[in-house]
Amino acid sequence: MIVFVQQKSLGSKQEKILKKEVDIPLPSPINLRTFLSHFVQYELNAFNRRLADSLLLNSLEQIETQGKVSFGDRINSNSISEAEAIDIVLQAFEDGLFALFHNDDPLEDLDESLIPKEHDVFSFIKLTFLSGSIW
Repeated sequence: MIVFVQQKSLGSKQEKILKKEVDIPLPSPINLRTFLSHFVQYELNAFNRRLADSLLLNSLEQIETQGKVSFGDRINSNSISEAEAIDIVLQAFEDGLFALFHNDDPLEDLDESLIPKEHDVFSFIKLTFLSGSIW
């Protein structure tokens, strides 16, 4: 099923909202916990593909420019399991670190039932805490 995902960070200087098309298998009806699990699986797979592609392109670029491949690059090689990533996202949602909207309706409970349709929009809004003082 193709849905759209928007990402926004409140308080950021950029007013740009990133919107991308995501093709993930979603049963209908589905609860929010299962939706977030499917979305994390999709994003983790996409991240791993991008990482593998960038390593290959980086190596080819180094061969062309330097005539050799350097293995001393600083690349985040810390891997995280799918289950850990899902647990982290679910905990972040419960802790209120981000808000989630289905079309224009706020989603507030992980056991809340959703009926996603083709081309629905899910909006993730990263909530930031204010810090500092007025003095």
